[in-house]
Amino acid sequence: MAETEDTRATINRLLLVNALTEGALEEMMDNPEYFDDDDEFLGDLNCTDALGNTALHLAVRQGHPADVAALCAGPVDLDIHNKSGDTPLHVALKEIEDTGKRFEIVKELLSCGAEHKQIMPGGLTPLEYAKSRFPSDRDLHEIIAEPPHSDEEEDELQSEQRRKQVYDSSDFADDDEVAGEGSSSETE
Repeated sequence: MAETEDTRATINRLLLVNALTEGALEEMMDNPEYFDDDDEFLGDLNCTDALGNTALHLAVRQGHPADVAALCAGPVDLDIHNKSGDTPLHVALKEIEDTGKRFEIVKELLSCGAEHKQIMPGGLTPLEYAKSRFPSDRDLHEIIAEPPHSDEEEDELQSEQRRKQVYDSSDFADDDEVAGEGSSSETE
């Protein structure tokens, strides 16, 4: 048991350190050495450093789109706050200077389900912050205002829409009808 805990702690430290080197997390997430027989990651993808940053916070801060995508493919908390109150999305908006990398990472986080309306420290939403800090970056504004859905979410939405289209109110019994009345096809 102690060996398992030591292994987990070591993997967690590696996860946080690898978040600082471009490509290292992507490589780690592809390495079977860090997964059990059921293909479960042996570490904790949501482990934090002393400042409350997860590997996702760190990979975002470093501007590593491929590493962000590799982490988002696992069971990572996209909306976890560090000790400053920032989620990975907030970090992307505040700390990535490169316009292309910022857009790519924000898009990845949002398409994986990051909450785009969560108030940032300072009281602004991510969209309000983006409009004030990057007023000419219309693509960034649009992606935050209308986040992309993953294919899985899109399938769920389409299934729900189909269910709603299949039935209408006449398909259901009305509890207010008097006994013996109604639209039953049964004959008495």
